[in-house]
Amino acid sequence: METFLLISITIVTAIWIIRKENKKLKNTCRLHRANKTFSEECVKLLKYEKYGCYKLTGMQYKCLKQADYGVHHGYAIAEGNNQYDNAVIIKRKDNGKIIACVENDENRQLHDFIIQNKGKVHALYYIWKYGKNRIYGCAYIKNRDEHR
Repeated sequence: METFLLISITIVTAIWIIRKENKKLKNTCRLHRANKTFSEECVKLLKYEKYGCYKLTGMQYKCLKQADYGVHHGYAIAEGNNQYDNAVIIKRKDNGKIIACVENDENRQLHDFIIQNKGKVHALYYIWKYGKNRIYGCAYIKNRDEHR
């Protein structure tokens, strides 16, 4: 009886571990496809040498849906009514939803450039989830008119 119980527990544990590992592999595969798409799009933008890479923040406060994750084209918009800093927000191109903000340390020159360009420039962003509560994002944003 004890042997049967021990074998049963071992089998159940093995099945549980295999399912858990398969789930991790599926998530990794999906992330790899999204990373590949983002990389391909970024290569297209970077060959023009007019885009810079910026870290995004604040996604956890934007009520993102599953469709908001991944690679999307959008706009970087300079907020003019923020008295505390020169904020730059990212909006989706297709529906105008605010997705994120550019990290404050990086956005002063970008904010000035966007203001000079009628307050809005093209952006390609990538938002992804890692773990249960971690949301990451980066964006390639047009940040100059001439080659450097």
